[in-house]
Amino acid sequence: MTDTSVPAPYGKVTPYLCIAGAAKALDFYSSAFGAKERVRIELRNGLIAHAEIMIADLIVMLSDVYEESGLASRRTLGGSSVGLNVYVPDVDSIFTKGLRSAE
Repeated sequence: MTDTSVPAPYGKVTPYLCIAGAAKALDFYSSAFGAKERVRIELRNGLIAHAEIMIADLIVMLSDVYEESGLASRRTLGGSSVGLNVYVPDVDSIFTKGLRSAE
């Protein structure tokens, strides 16, 4: 059976980075790794709300630090500001299973 939960062209797991200075990071990934920009959504204040780049066959999502929307820096969090988007066929059952596992 084909897993239809993963929207093309994303992979089963997609990294999401929250970076202070996302525009500079996009430039760096482009020059260092040959990343191709797919999406860039900028806020009125110039911050990157959401961007996507393609490095080889991997899509990486990223945004600027924007704490009003819950996008915090690693310094604010005291740890990692990286998320992994995992596509699954039935998100509700996986969420429920996760809640049960945490008990």
